[in-house]
Amino acid sequence: MMRKKKPFFQSGFIALITCFMLTLSGYAQAPCTNTSISSFFPSTGPVGTVVTLTGTGFDLGSGTSSVKFNGLEAASFTVVSATTIQATVPQYATNGAITIITNGCSATRAAFSVMIDNCNEIYISEAYDATEGNPGAIEIYNPTENTIVFNNQYVLERYQRIGDPTPVNNYILTLTGSIGSEETYIILSGDAPCGIPDDRPTMGNGINADDEFKLKKNGTIIDVLQVQGGNGDAARGYNMIRRPLAVGPSRNYSNADWIWLQTETCDYLGFHDDQPKRTTTQGATICENTSYTFTATSNIITIYTYQWKTLNASGNWVNVTNGGNYSGATTASLTISNIPASFNGNQYYCEIGAGNCTLPGDAAQLIVIPNLPTVIASATATDCATQTATVTVTSTLPATGITYSIDGGTPQASNIFNGVAASSTPHTITITDTNGTCPPVTGTITVAPVVTLPTVIASATATDCATQTATVTVTSTLPATGITYSIDGGAPQASNIFNGVAASSTPHTITITDTNGTCPPVTGTITVA
Repeated sequence: MMRKKKPFFQSGFIALITCFMLTLSGYAQAPCTNTSISSFFPSTGPVGTVVTLTGTGFDLGSGTSSVKFNGLEAASFTVVSATTIQATVPQYATNGAITIITNGCSATRAAFSVMIDNCNEIYISEAYDATEGNPGAIEIYNPTENTIVFNNQYVLERYQRIGDPTPVNNYILTLTGSIGSEETYIILSGDAPCGIPDDRPTMGNGINADDEFKLKKNGTIIDVLQVQGGNGDAARGYNMIRRPLAVGPSRNYSNADWIWLQTETCDYLGFHDDQPKRTTTQGATICENTSYTFTATSNIITIYTYQWKTLNASGNWVNVTNGGNYSGATTASLTISNIPASFNGNQYYCEIGAGNCTLPGDAAQLIVIPNLPTVIASATATDCATQTATVTVTSTLPATGITYSIDGGTPQASNIFNGVAASSTPHTITITDTNGTCPPVTGTITVAPVVTLPTVIASATATDCATQTATVTVTSTLPATGITYSIDGGAPQASNIFNGVAASSTPHTITITDTNGTCPPVTGTITVA
């Protein structure tokens, strides 16, 4: 990310105005004691990191209206509960305290550390050569927030040809003085061009095409410029300007990082346009056991390395390595396969290697939705009169975000279906995730038809003379199961045969009962003479 200077309106100026307004109105807010931040996790991360705040009273009164990172509003925040808030680190956030406003009261906890690039060195930002005569200049730029004092540490070397092993004699300059924050430092090469004072440090005569410049610190190369265009006079008169989105310094020269103007101009000498470098990654909500690819999208021109990072349970950002669920850990695209539910809430960012720097990209969060479970359902006994039952889905499911349907009918929020027709064909129940993240699941249930009990028909054998009894058999057409028989109010039995029925002039009463209890019993009589 690009470092930004704090605007004056983020300073004590605002506090002065607020105090003045309170004095005029005669109002002073009572001490706020019910809202507090006890901790937050993680304690460091790049822009886009989701930070979990733990405390008390986050839902008091009108609720939480603001979360700020060192005075800058969070990109977004969610009040999860009275004790938990999740807030996203905004672009341009800087190191400092996290502050929340709840019901007009503020609570603060120090201090969150925002990861930024480590591009904290000067670099060559422009080379100028005039067509006529010897005017030339090399421009150095300081991208940092601090003045850099050279202190004899920095040396600029000029080589006659690209790739030469040693610099040209007397074309070695030790930089003197200092360079201010986001300012330039001009070194002359020959006559002073473009109205530049001629008391600037000088390195030989005008720059030639095919020259190479190396900027060293304490004897180590930190930046390289290779002048293009060949080595003839036709290549004289040009500007080479480092692109605003090129990362510097860089020990590895890349043509893509530079703008080549084939006619010299003074328009750009003395200042450098260094634009914010940003690498973004989109978060995702996906279904368990699926795959997803995070892609780092960067405005940086020349990128040498990629390394994906993830936040571990200890609050440390660690390298993602290939294997298991991960592939592409050192490319622009990180693929996570067969994602388990345990990855829910994981955070990732891509660290870019460009120039001599590493630059953290924006963080992104992975939300994993559990797969919908197997459909489990039960049905009440089929009603004999209506031949219907009530079906209830009993699978363990979230309270919201789910709809139910049966046989392709209209989805509903309730897991209960009334008046489901009895049929020998199973009914299909569908459970759907209304977010559309996970695929629907289906299952079946059969509502068994029940048969209305028929008229009781029975027959008796001839009465035994010795015992004065007979055997009675119910001959009505009935299901093989789910039926019981009784005679004269006796114990129900599964058999349709009654032995030893006493002869009597009074008819015996036979009762047939549906054991499902939905159809009323039927009765009939038979006389054993």
